[in-house]
Amino acid sequence: LGEDAIIQLGNEQLIATAQMMLGNTEKAKEIFQVNMYQQLLCVISNASEALMLEADNEAYFEQSVRRIETMIETFNIERLNAHTALLFYIRASSGYAAQNNIEQALRCVECYVKICMKINFPLQLVGDDYFYLLDGWIAREVMLSSQAPRDEETIRWSIIDGITNNPMLANVQQDVRYKNLIVNLKHHL
Repeated sequence: LGEDAIIQLGNEQLIATAQMMLGNTEKAKEIFQVNMYQQLLCVISNASEALMLEADNEAYFEQSVRRIETMIETFNIERLNAHTALLFYIRASSGYAAQNNIEQALRCVECYVKICMKINFPLQLVGDDYFYLLDGWIAREVMLSSQAPRDEETIRWSIIDGITNNPMLANVQQDVRYKNLIVNLKHHL
């Protein structure tokens, strides 16, 4: 694997450009959309993982949270890939809790719960009106199918467990607002 980040040259862009030159416009559009989707999820996932490394740098942490939330909202990640958004909000709430910023930690828990309230089972990867060519690619290329690899009950349990048994949130778990959010989450799921 190596020890350093490598330069990524973007083969997909070359392939899409070649498809355009061959007159395969729809295929080129699909390649661009799929590449944007995958790169977007990678950026959000990497930034989410890096959050905990920056929890002690509050200004940078806050800026990261704002930027990631903007991407999640702008690109409708809550609907396209709820798992990615949920992981971000777990990381953000944990980081705020580590900073003892209870209000922001609770705000992130509330965002987590709101996303959970919108989840439709069975979970599926889907496109939307911006990534309108994603569904065809998912049907052809995603090896595990478009549905989640775990059963619904396990997913529901994991969603609740991820937020209720998170030791990083110990300083928020006694707050009445947190308890109410968890009651609503359990009721909904």
